[in-house]
Amino acid sequence: MNSSRGHSQQRTDSSKRKAPVSVPVAIHLFLTQTAALGLAKSTAKTYANSLRRICSALPGDLAIEDLTSGCLLLAIESLAHTQSAPDLFSPATMNRHRSAMLSFCRWACNSGLIDHDPALVLSFWRASPNPALPMSEAEIGQMLLTIRDSPDTLAHRGLSSVLLLRFLMN
Repeated sequence: MNSSRGHSQQRTDSSKRKAPVSVPVAIHLFLTQTAALGLAKSTAKTYANSLRRICSALPGDLAIEDLTSGCLLLAIESLAHTQSAPDLFSPATMNRHRSAMLSFCRWACNSGLIDHDPALVLSFWRASPNPALPMSEAEIGQMLLTIRDSPDTLAHRGLSSVLLLRFLMN
């Protein structure tokens, strides 16, 4: 009798196991629950777009419990290298994707869907070390021509300052 009791207890434990939740379903749950908790609509839209993009680079039937750091790294790298528009995945955009994935994985851990956070290995992207100039060469040239052609004597005095500025920028 004890052996059958243990056997029925084992059946009960296995029947309590949750069915695997796919990553797209988990993302839907995340967005629904965070919206119900008052997440701003603009943030929810950004999260949805970012998570949809990352999810598109993952295997379609991947269960949330099988989501690994390696899967995320490969998905994000493949997104960054397959897009044709150069601004589509700028460092700022990639950082938004990373933030969305961090929030999603933190939620998945806190809700018990996963027992580890695979997004912790994602690093922020750095912007190009060459900052954009406030004015292009063409704009500086146009400004110099405008000052040169101006009848205003103050503009002619300012021309030397602008020429010095142009010299310093080169």
